[in-house]
Amino acid sequence: MISLEAWTTIRHLHAQGKSIRCICRELHLSRKTVRRALRSPEPPHYQRKPTENAQLAPFLPLIQQLTTEEHLIGSRILNEIRARGYTGSPAAFYRMWARLRPAQPDPRVTERFETAPGEQCQFDWSPYTVLIGGAWTRVIVYNTVLGYSRRQFNWPSRDETAASIYEALEEAFWHFGAVPKRALVDNPRAFVLNAHPAFLAMVRAVITAGSM
Repeated sequence: MISLEAWTTIRHLHAQGKSIRCICRELHLSRKTVRRALRSPEPPHYQRKPTENAQLAPFLPLIQQLTTEEHLIGSRILNEIRARGYTGSPAAFYRMWARLRPAQPDPRVTERFETAPGEQCQFDWSPYTVLIGGAWTRVIVYNTVLGYSRRQFNWPSRDETAASIYEALEEAFWHFGAVPKRALVDNPRAFVLNAHPAFLAMVRAVITAGSM
């Protein structure tokens, strides 16, 4: 049985358009393993009954709230519980979080949100574990999507610091050649904590690129 990280990486690479042969060569996996991961809609899990992690148990109500009510991504939730005293491993958290996440809607039946040209972009990011130089490495992929054309721009990074977030958003604006009227973002501290001046300064700096 492959790990959750390998299953996630296989599906991410395939979604980027890479062939099964390319994925096998990049991850050093057999074609049978890659095909099984692509056919399986659910992440791999062990058959034995999961045991409760003593370090995570005190944070379970908060994790459930942030997952089901506020719909935060795993890295955001992990940062929140770490700020409240969690000292366990990220792997333990993600194993439990995978069991708590609600089923994701089928993208084929999800209603598309439409905006006028140049009106809005959506900005978010997700963590991935990828094979780099023979070692599994945690990588953050920042994603910017234009609301009208659905054009996308992805920017990889090794961390989720404010500087990396601003860099990814600015690179997206330079890539598209202009700035939309509004950017729909989540509410990380890098953006909204005390009306973070660095974020506002970055927006003012790149707004000179013009309007879409």
